[in-house]
Amino acid sequence: MKSMNHYLCIATILMSFAVSAQGKKKSDKNAPPAATVPVTKKDSVVAPSEIQEANSGFFNHFFNKYTVATRFADYDVARDALYDIIVENPANDSLLLTLGFLYYENQRYTSAALVGQELLNRNPRNPVALELAGTAFEELKILDKALQNFESLYLATNSFAALYKVAFLQFDLKRYKEAQANADIMLTRKEADEMTVSFVTADKLNKDYPIRVSVLNLLGMIARDSGDSASAKKYFEQALAKAPDFLPAKENMSKLK
Repeated sequence: MKSMNHYLCIATILMSFAVSAQGKKKSDKNAPPAATVPVTKKDSVVAPSEIQEANSGFFNHFFNKYTVATRFADYDVARDALYDIIVENPANDSLLLTLGFLYYENQRYTSAALVGQELLNRNPRNPVALELAGTAFEELKILDKALQNFESLYLATNSFAALYKVAFLQFDLKRYKEAQANADIMLTRKEADEMTVSFVTADKLNKDYPIRVSVLNLLGMIARDSGDSASAKKYFEQALAKAPDFLPAKENMSKLK
């Protein structure tokens, strides 16, 4: 559930920042500090309209350095250029968000999580920062912190995708009653049939399935691990009735005693 185009987001943020920085004529020292615009999709992040003024020559140099470095996949240089811009504009949340995505895409999950936490210190309800921190903590296998961020994301946005992540993290943490309650909620929502999730088939190919299939499989796993094999079989059968080639349910069914 994390197939988001982070690099499109980065380009959007920096281009918006460039336009704002170059468009100012005089410094407004009384301007309020920047705040990230709340969004629900990473590929639609917009830089805030209020930013600290940047020297256009300085900004152009490091923005161009960043652009060239990313073109040639030199992410160390790109990150260095981004830090130079951040040092001059420390209150701009969008620049920190760009840095966090850059860390995440290059599997620097500890740094991505720390950037996410810094953004959340500024605005605890920032949905993009909550998802950044949550996915980074999940990659680090710090599941309780990942769950905390995704729960906050769900409360802030009522996002079905966030609830999906919450339920599976609760299962991984053996919080079965909570996971079952959230899975039951998902089955009542229309997104269960409208949204899809990708799984590998028996032929080693990626295939999209309705999320309902995955949620039914989750309920089966919860029942199995709770010692209720009869209910587990029922849920696995329901998942397979909707998607006969859904490998996780087939494997789980074969392992039932």
